[in-house]
Amino acid sequence: ASSEPSTVSVAVSDFVRTSGPDFYLNGSRFRFGGNNASIIANVEPSLISAGFSDVKSLGMKVVRVWAYNEIGSIDNSVQSIVTSSSRGSGWYQYWDIPTSSPRLNEIALRSLDSAVAEANKKDLKIIMTLTNNWANLGGTDQYNIWFGTQYHDDFFTSRSVISAYKQYIQALLTRRNSVTGVVYKDDPTILSWELGNELFCFTDDYSWRAVKFVASPNCNADTITRWADEISSFIREIDRNHLISMGNVGFLNRGRSDEYSNRGGDDFEATLSLQNIDFGTFHLYIDNPSRPYNVNWGVQWIRDHVSAARAIGKPVVLEEFGHEDRATRDLVLGKFLDAFIDAGGSGWLAWYIPVILPNGTTLGGSAYAITMGSSTAELLGAYAARMGN
Repeated sequence: ASSEPSTVSVAVSDFVRTSGPDFYLNGSRFRFGGNNASIIANVEPSLISAGFSDVKSLGMKVVRVWAYNEIGSIDNSVQSIVTSSSRGSGWYQYWDIPTSSPRLNEIALRSLDSAVAEANKKDLKIIMTLTNNWANLGGTDQYNIWFGTQYHDDFFTSRSVISAYKQYIQALLTRRNSVTGVVYKDDPTILSWELGNELFCFTDDYSWRAVKFVASPNCNADTITRWADEISSFIREIDRNHLISMGNVGFLNRGRSDEYSNRGGDDFEATLSLQNIDFGTFHLYIDNPSRPYNVNWGVQWIRDHVSAARAIGKPVVLEEFGHEDRATRDLVLGKFLDAFIDAGGSGWLAWYIPVILPNGTTLGGSAYAITMGSSTAELLGAYAARMGN
């Protein structure tokens, strides 16, 4: 484990800060375990509260929440990225036909306000993810549909799209929470603004997609790194209180193998080296059916990312990790967390402990779901305790 001192000369603040490879809160080192709460803002406040109580009971300190939700037009004349039967409700933005521009849905945004307010009550910090590479709740390709672009990666280069994305970011950062009355950019409940989830030149081919996009022939890691520099700088101009993160899977541009290359546009070291990206993020699943790996590969992936972040001089978070096979889940996740803690990682977020809906099903049902009371939940609680300051 890291031998760094527990306190350094960092300004005492309710906002999470960084110094070298560590996070700090109120002047003391802040290390954490946590949970990917992703779509938790889509349910009523009582369920949000219950979900956050579960996380808190395990000693977790941080949750990650999708802070976006877009559709086409309400009348479907401008398509949603997912089919109208799959798009659900509660979208934060939609295409407004009269003004030919994106418009905010104030009523729906109050659910995000509730999530931030409930996290504050539970003394949890939130990573706010601003968009998604994949067709979940809209994301990058909904912007592409709105502005009639050709390629998936036009999200990173189209000035019209970038302007609209900046407008949404500004609206969110300067939003006054309808529950707490605190402006988002002034709320220490928020740990960081995350530029997007797993941003790549390419995207998914989900069956529920209404529109499919492919990568342009010119997109590469430089494309996304330049975009990240611009967007992170824009956020910093508005908000100097909060940290900014990337949300990337964490590919490394080292020419070692396909698994480590930046062929999809994601470059962990390049984006982490940007002035306004404050900490690194990387994700890990070894049971991807298209590219299955083994536990030892995962352990090395962890060590390489912690080492890379320390070389750059910034903290790093294992931001997503999970395992489908319940028979081996505890063994696999335990090995990953041992490796991460021993290497000196700063924080981790499991994928995921879900909210249990009134009908007994899990929110965002998935084979990766970890139920409260399970041996895996107990394991995560034990490792969260090991992350204590």
